[in-house]
Amino acid sequence: MTKAIESQHEAIREEYRKQSTAWGRAPIDAHLQWVVAQLDLDPLFHVLDIAAGSGLFSRAVAPHVASVVATDLTPEMLEQGRARAQETQLSNITFQQAAAETLPMADASIDLVISRYAVHHFLSPVAVFKEAYRVVRPGGRAAFVDMVADENAAIRDTQNLLERIVDETHTEVLAPTRLTGDLVSAGFILEKFLSREVSMLFERWQSFLPQNAPSRLAVRRALEEELAGGPPTGLRPFIHEEQLYFMHTWGLAIGRKAR
Repeated sequence: MTKAIESQHEAIREEYRKQSTAWGRAPIDAHLQWVVAQLDLDPLFHVLDIAAGSGLFSRAVAPHVASVVATDLTPEMLEQGRARAQETQLSNITFQQAAAETLPMADASIDLVISRYAVHHFLSPVAVFKEAYRVVRPGGRAAFVDMVADENAAIRDTQNLLERIVDETHTEVLAPTRLTGDLVSAGFILEKFLSREVSMLFERWQSFLPQNAPSRLAVRRALEEELAGGPPTGLRPFIHEEQLYFMHTWGLAIGRKAR
């Protein structure tokens, strides 16, 4: 593993150690339920959740499969997931600390790999997708869901700049063609790509930051400037009931490993 990846891992552990309690409280909402509905789950499946955080995706999938292993870099996030699973009596989830680039699973041992809201933290998405390909059995699948960016490079660059302002562990929100292309480059056959629009109330976004934090104010200013006719941010801000909102597009890429 390169020094750059190790440095990124340490930054993620430091940041999400602080955010772990908030992520532990996050609900399984309609958007995540929509993702789960696209996965054609089987009660015999053994599932691996990569960069699982507090296991939100794992917990949404667990009632429909035989077992889930939730892996993540940050022990505090895993502890939150373990506690929530116990509260909801989900006994078929195992939580294990591991990096997405070096998974502690045997070749061809997993029916389905899943990952939610993590690709934009990977320094090399292709490296993670290749590791997913290694552990998936022939005929098995991988499903990566994350926010996706505009295909226009200038707009995409602005969106990524704003995301990095509030989260230094952010690497890049990929355009749909890049997300699906990287999955294919890793060896998967693209089965389908779906997208879903998700509105975000600005005041609740990155809620671990104070409302008057300079980073939040900088992003708010960019959104307000776009509303006033300024350059596009890729976040498509709008006002609803006198409150500032913006849009994320979730992209779901599902790849299949040839038999």
